[in-house]
Amino acid sequence: MARHYFHLTNGEDLIVDREGARTRSRADVWLRARKVSDALIANTPGHQAWSDWIVCVHDAAGRQVSVIPVLGPAGVPDAPRAIVRFSTARRSDDAEGSHAHL
Repeated sequence: MARHYFHLTNGEDLIVDREGARTRSRADVWLRARKVSDALIANTPGHQAWSDWIVCVHDAAGRQVSVIPVLGPAGVPDAPRAIVRFSTARRSDDAEGSHAHL
């Protein structure tokens, strides 16, 4: 089993997953990302613009392994998406033992 971290961002705000979740396969990673995005939507009922939000999945070493769009309440992105690119370089100001490599 591998541990993956499911960070949420819209390019401006960032919600960091410091606990992560154990996954067995790529399908598990995708399903967990969907659960994370569904929880974001459920906890912010008045918000409508989900097209800017993505789930950035990182492995235990801090490497980005996937970027998954947050789907709106209807299960589809609410607008066309731009190409998203992130650096996988580690920040030097990260606290030892924490996982915030975006």
